[in-house]
Amino acid sequence: MAVMTKREWLRRRQKRRRLKKLFTVIGLVVIILLILLLVIKFFSFLFGRDNGIIKKAGDYKINQQLLTEYNNTRSGQSMDEVKYIVIHDSGDPTANAASMRDYYESIGKAGTITESVHFIIDTDGTITQLIPCNEIAFHALDKNKNSIAIQFCYMSEDGSMSSKTYNAMKTLCVKLCKEYKLSADAILTHYEVTQKECPKYYVANNESWEKFKADVNAELK
Repeated sequence: MAVMTKREWLRRRQKRRRLKKLFTVIGLVVIILLILLLVIKFFSFLFGRDNGIIKKAGDYKINQQLLTEYNNTRSGQSMDEVKYIVIHDSGDPTANAASMRDYYESIGKAGTITESVHFIIDTDGTITQLIPCNEIAFHALDKNKNSIAIQFCYMSEDGSMSSKTYNAMKTLCVKLCKEYKLSADAILTHYEVTQKECPKYYVANNESWEKFKADVNAELK
């Protein structure tokens, strides 16, 4: 058995030390990369649109009151592309955002009616999100697969909204158009999709509808 010389022993020890340092550096790099990945994912979830949550539109803070997942209201089906924004009214001058959310939650639990929207805007301009924008809502037949639904509440018999509601809806539409690279022409009434008289004020007053889209377009320029 050959006897190892002192020089060979020192050379092997230095080699082991170099390898140990190399593995240590590689390990630290891997740990740092994993931490960076987690940080990126966290901020993407918090501020990005990957989770479909819109937290602010202009100066409006958006309340998050997501519906429970039911097949007929919030099915969880993915919406891969947003091409349109469809505007609805509540259909009842006594309704507000809270009562409309309760309605969608109740029909979801009952499983009898298939209907839902992404956002509700109250008469005081408060915006509430019910369904993430990357999930399908049931509101406009074949446009369900690629459109975001906004429903507004009103108190007048003719279906016209308050100035606070109008400004909130305009600001939300501007936010969504910018977020999904849409023009004001991508904003449709429910009537344009299904021929249902909704929102009834804009169906009866087309010039007011054109003005709303013009106001959105002005904000996009």
